[in-house]
Amino acid sequence: METPLLDLTIRSYSTHHATHHHRFNQLVIPIKGSLLLEVDGHEARLAVGQTAVVAPGVPHTQAASLTNRSLILDISPESLPQSGAERLLDRPFHSLPVATCKLVDFMVLSLNQGGLSAESRQWWTRLLLETMAQTLPVPASRLLPLLHAVEQNPGYPWSMSRMAALATVSASHLHVLFRREMNCTPLQWLSGLRLKQACDLLHGTALPVNEIAYRCGYADQSAFTRAFTRRYHQTPSAYRQLTQ
Repeated sequence: METPLLDLTIRSYSTHHATHHHRFNQLVIPIKGSLLLEVDGHEARLAVGQTAVVAPGVPHTQAASLTNRSLILDISPESLPQSGAERLLDRPFHSLPVATCKLVDFMVLSLNQGGLSAESRQWWTRLLLETMAQTLPVPASRLLPLLHAVEQNPGYPWSMSRMAALATVSASHLHVLFRREMNCTPLQWLSGLRLKQACDLLHGTALPVNEIAYRCGYADQSAFTRAFTRRYHQTPSAYRQLTQ
């Protein structure tokens, strides 16, 4: 049985909102004005024709100073894989293809005219996700072996030389590829993977914080706590309390 869409609303934002997270996927699609978002340490100003995709448990915040409206889709965790759009979670910010913009216009019009039935929301949301997924860029083929290996074991003591060797490029060219394909450095990407794994372990296990630090590739608990607090603006213990 297909898990239903949690919510589909039109919202406006005025002032800065405190950092928070959800148990569901959230898409933020501006339909008027712009909105400043920070998702998992990455910041962008979204306007019409763009979207932010926030995965479950990922800290984020938003703020706006001018008149704005956004279509907000809160979707159960199972819905993105069923739609074939799970790759949307690889990065938080996306530009919308023309076909998706047309679908957004239709959904907003329908909501303004009295709403959409639960069945219609499921159908149109699935179609919207599929049109977005079809236009996602594929990482450079040279990076694929590296991405796969590191994603399988982010806690391994990866060095730049090891990572470059897996990609069969020099360390300097690896930086170029990551900047072009991933919009970050190799070490920033690795740090994001480790901290995401840490979030999953803090939320889903009773492992001590020092054991989680070790499993996620940190030399000691202090280094892990500093990195986690710098990214999420709260300690690992505080994050565990909020998500359990």
